[in-house]
Amino acid sequence: MAKNGADDRLTDLINVCYSHFIYEETQSEIAEKMGVSRAKVCKMIAQAKSMGLYTITINDPLEKIGELSRGLTEKYDLHGVKLVPIPKFGVNDVLQRLGHATAELLASSLKDNDVIGVAGGSTLYEMINFVEPMNISNLFIVPLLGGYAETEAATHGTEIVYRLSDKLRANIINMPVPGLAQNAEEARLFMSNPIISRSMVWTSKCSIALFGIGSAQPSGSFYQAGVITDQLLAELRRENAVGCVCFNFYDGEGRPCEDFNARIIGITLDDIKLTPISIGVAGGMPEKVAAIHGALVGKYINFLVTDQITAESLLALDWPRNHLRTGVPPGSPPPPASPETGCPNCARRSRPVRLRKRTRA
Repeated sequence: MAKNGADDRLTDLINVCYSHFIYEETQSEIAEKMGVSRAKVCKMIAQAKSMGLYTITINDPLEKIGELSRGLTEKYDLHGVKLVPIPKFGVNDVLQRLGHATAELLASSLKDNDVIGVAGGSTLYEMINFVEPMNISNLFIVPLLGGYAETEAATHGTEIVYRLSDKLRANIINMPVPGLAQNAEEARLFMSNPIISRSMVWTSKCSIALFGIGSAQPSGSFYQAGVITDQLLAELRRENAVGCVCFNFYDGEGRPCEDFNARIIGITLDDIKLTPISIGVAGGMPEKVAAIHGALVGKYINFLVTDQITAESLLALDWPRNHLRTGVPPGSPPPPASPETGCPNCARRSRPVRLRKRTRA
């Protein structure tokens, strides 16, 4: 090692810093190349630090997550926000992270005599995998919505209710009824049935409501499951729907889509707003942002579980009013218009153009 001047010693210190911090060589590897002891290299690194030749910066995502959580809590007047770090490995990984965070929030919220209302969804299905058995007395779990398919998939509300009750050793309240009626009158007939009406009473007794947040886009889970048809999607577009909770749809300002929601057999948006703890879970996809925003401004959620990217989008949200209603951000390529739905980027109701003949006086 050169020892014929201050410049040579400074050069040696800089080279050690490059080798160790940039090229990730160990102190032993550097010592072998320089022909000195490992202890000597350790002292050189310490000397370089004292001379200000290098600094260490830690970009802690948890610090940013704390700022985002506080920002969302203040913006939407929430009781609490639980964020997961920025996702790296695709949709499945996002769902698992959100499911884990939801399980933690649920565990911290539970107490004796609670009534938990649960809806379906992929994220809540992932949550079950992270729920640990707890010693809670007189716990009840009720589906927030009737069934909506011929067979119960693992992500449907009934299946999640049974799995969650098994984990928590809770009592189950069944809801033997379809979640979507053909029309409002049929929904009223269903709910006038004594058995069904007794189940419905439990949804209004919930101390905790736990649900995902769906979008009014073709990528939404209800559309993918075939429950929302093209015709129903067109109807929802005419009501400016951007998202739903427990199959109750609303527009970008949180206003209910009354015509469609009158057909739902399950908890109402008004009852959701009255639930002491209403936990909404969603994230991982850009089209969820408008749906989450609508649920937040509609006050259907007081605890939010989402990811870091979605949180940043919500805080930066400054879309024109018409795009808030449709859920399509400015600059996004518009999907092809159709005679049934019209242009999805327009908040105005799509109606066929009718040409009227002008008569001369």
